Amino acid sequence: MWQISNADLDGNPLKFLTGFQKLPNGNFLISNWLGHGKLGTAPHLMEVTRGKKIIWTFADHKNVKAIGSIHVFNDDGKPTEAKGRH
Repeated sequence: MWQISNADLDGNPLKFLTGFQKLPNGNFLISNWLGHGKLGTAPHLMEVTRGKKIIWTFADHKNVKAIGSIHVFNDDGKPTEAKGRH
């Protein structure tokens, strides 16, 4: 079993995880809800490797208050699927 917590990441970016998706490259896309007094305190979205390294984050606290969930689709409109073991 794989798990992640703020102890694994610099800056304690995880607040309230509301969704995740395993991407075809094996990384995880995580949506981070910033309600309950956490508005503006962390990224809304982040891609994290299995080795627990943050690849990129999205934070637009001016235009977006909170994101509850996200899902990535292919160019043909079909949901992406992780290959191999889940």
